[in-house]
Amino acid sequence: MSAVDILIEPFTVIDDYRVSDARVAARMVADALKSAPPANTEAELVAQTLAWCATLFGVDSARMVRPLPFGRWAVVTWRSDGVLAYAADYAEVSMAWLVGLNRAPLVVSRPRVAQPDGSNVRPISTKTYVGLPLLCQDQLVGIIEVAGDLKVDVDATVPRALPRLALVAQRIVHDPLLRLAPLVMPETVCQLDGGVAFGGEIVLSVNERRFVAAVSGALNVTSISAAAGLELRDALPIAAGLLARGLLSIGD
Repeated sequence: MSAVDILIEPFTVIDDYRVSDARVAARMVADALKSAPPANTEAELVAQTLAWCATLFGVDSARMVRPLPFGRWAVVTWRSDGVLAYAADYAEVSMAWLVGLNRAPLVVSRPRVAQPDGSNVRPISTKTYVGLPLLCQDQLVGIIEVAGDLKVDVDATVPRALPRLALVAQRIVHDPLLRLAPLVMPETVCQLDGGVAFGGEIVLSVNERRFVAAVSGALNVTSISAAAGLELRDALPIAAGLLARGLLSIGD
């Protein structure tokens, strides 16, 4: 399994081949409704958000263009009949960068790409285009794009979308529940984190407070347990629980 597959599983990404996965289409339609349950994985959150954006703007599809950790970009497209995921081409990356670098929504309602004789015009370039950046602090998580003959008031609809998209970006960056729980070993290096994705009060046990107080920079669990005066067998599940609540993160 490649890094791309891990990032946006259960969508399939195989270089430049486009593979449809219709199994999740029905659920994605339901997820567009306000009553949809919270997404439990990053893949569900992305698809749920795209379905919601498509419904909000009154179009049949929406997509997210996002950078990957190893330098490439991926596109996830939600449609009523399925979900596509594939590697982005240069034109898609360029448009995403234009929106991302500006750090603000981009609305274009005229043809953008054309030759003098009118040839080589992409269908998307003749439609209204809306690009919405997903930003968390200084990190560009991705760009949400919708395009078509939009019947809604775009200027009024864009501000309605931004608060929810800000929360989506925050969850993708900070919410440990969207990812598989890491296997905590004695040599696992941990550091303090802010628990940004969790609202309200976070209650710590006495031993959890001792563990947190002993974390200074990036240390492995063995060192932290020794500094906290805890047995290693007790420190390992404590570290796992703190990681699950976003109070610790895996260090370098």
